Formats: sequence, C-alpha cells, structure tokens
Amino acid sequence: MGTVGFALSLMSQVKANEFINEIRAEAVPTQYIKPIDQGIQAAMESGILTGFPMVDVKVTLFDGSYHELHSNEVAFRFAGSIAFKEAAKQASPVLLEPMMTLEIDVPEGHIAGVRSEIHTHRGRVECVKTTDGISQIEAIVPLSELLTSTFTGLAECPMKFVGYEAVRSSGPSDENASGVTANKPNRPRPGSRSMMARFNPEEE
Repeated sequence: MGTVGFALSLMSQVKANEFINEIRAEAVPTQYIKPIDQGIQAAMESGILTGFPMVDVKVTLFDGSYHELHSNEVAFRFAGSIAFKEAAKQASPVLLEPMMTLEIDVPEGHIAGVRSEIHTHRGRVECVKTTDGISQIEAIVPLSELLTSTFTGLAECPMKFVGYEAVRSSGPSDENASGVTANKPNRPRPGSRSMMARFNPEEE
C-alpha cells in the first residue's frame, strides 16, 4: 500500500519528459522511487487522449507515504500511474500532430488559388517571395492533411518535418490567423496549471 503526490505541468520549453524527485526519504523509502517513476513513464506512454504518448511533461514528486508491512514496488508503480493520469486530466493536455513545411513555386497570378488550397487543408502561409513573375510560397500544413489530400500538388511539393502543434478543428483554417508556432503548441502557460494528485490504494 502507498500514497504518492506530485505536481504536474505541461511546459512548452521542456525538451523531453522529466521526472524530478523532491520527496523526503522518511516519507517514502528510496527503493520505491524508481517504481513510481516507472508507473509514471508507463502512463505517459499510453497517454490519456486517444492512446497517444504524452510529451514535454515535467513531473515533480514531492510527497507520499508507505506502510512498513504492506508496501511494495508493484503498489507504488500502480500509484504513480494512477496519480499521473489524474493530474494530467486536470492539467488540460492537448493532442498534437506532426507538421510539415512546404515550398511551392507558382506563377504570380496563381497565388490566391494555392493559398486557398493550403487553408482548406488546415495549413497556413508563412511567407511569399516573388521574383521575375514566380512566387515562392512557404507554408506549414499538418502531415495528416497531406497524406489524405486529393490535391496532389501539395503532396508533391518539397517538404520537411518542423515539429508538432496542437490539433485544430477540421475544415479550413482562418486566413488571418497566425497559427501556432511549430514545437510550441497551444498549451497552458508554464506553472499556470500545476496540479497535485494523490492516490491511496487503501481508499479504493
């Protein structure tokens, strides 16, 4: 049996998932810290939104308790997993999708049509440079839209992966919207959604 508590923040500046142990040794013995981390990592991998892994998450373990006779590694692994899921639900997680940057060269008079096609596929135009009557359009479009697009012109353009962004609603994007910068999805501001979750198997 055991209890764990931790703070959870979804932070755009975190490069990878982080686990920080700030718990007092007398609260939870050292041998149970690794199982707690293992439970958290397993929960991150399965995620809480449509089964996709969670990324850029910082978890700080700060409190807990144990029973000298009934505590074991399995209990703390389970407690870590359940507590993480409960905290994650309260931290307003977002679903991310891979984004690709495209470079499209078209005659200057065709810019409007290409721009419209990009917005139809939830993409956005980043910049347009025109030289000698040829316009080079740089756009960012969700990979899923390129894979399912019936407009082969977009899918055949030179492209490269630029990062992940929060999934927007289906349908055309707002031509006046700047979108969400790649690798900086629309998440709660760091520290603004820190939550504490506790799980006690004895109470289940």
